[in-house]
Amino acid sequence: MGHGQPAAMTITATQPSEPGLIEIENRGDSSISFDIPNTWVRREVRGVELSRVKGTLLDEGPVRWYLPPGGTISFAVGLLPASLILTQESGIPLSVRTITVDPETRERTESTILLQTDRLRLW
Repeated sequence: MGHGQPAAMTITATQPSEPGLIEIENRGDSSISFDIPNTWVRREVRGVELSRVKGTLLDEGPVRWYLPPGGTISFAVGLLPASLILTQESGIPLSVRTITVDPETRERTESTILLQTDRLRLW
C-alpha cells in the first residue's frame, strides 16, 4: 500500500463461483497504490474515469495499481486467497474496512481495522 496522507479503503471479497471476486474502494481524499498478483484480472472500474486507473507490471511479477479518490476496482481472482496481507510503505494511518460475503448463506461479515504498523493480515 502506498498513500501520502491518512487514507481509507474498503476491500470486499466473495466467492460466488469461480472466479472469486475482490473489490477495492478508495474512500479517502487522495490516490492510493497497491500491488496485487499478476494473475488477478481487472473486471470493472466505477466512480472514476477508466483512464485514471493505472496498472503497471513490476519487475518482481506483481502489478501495481493506482486508484484515485472515489474509485472502485474489482478483480477476478480464481479461488479467493487463503489469506490477504497488507504491507504499508508510508507509515501513515490507513483505515481498512473488510467485507466478506458467503453467496450460499448470504452471510456478510464486516470489520474495520486501523493499519498503523508495517504489515497486517486481514484474513
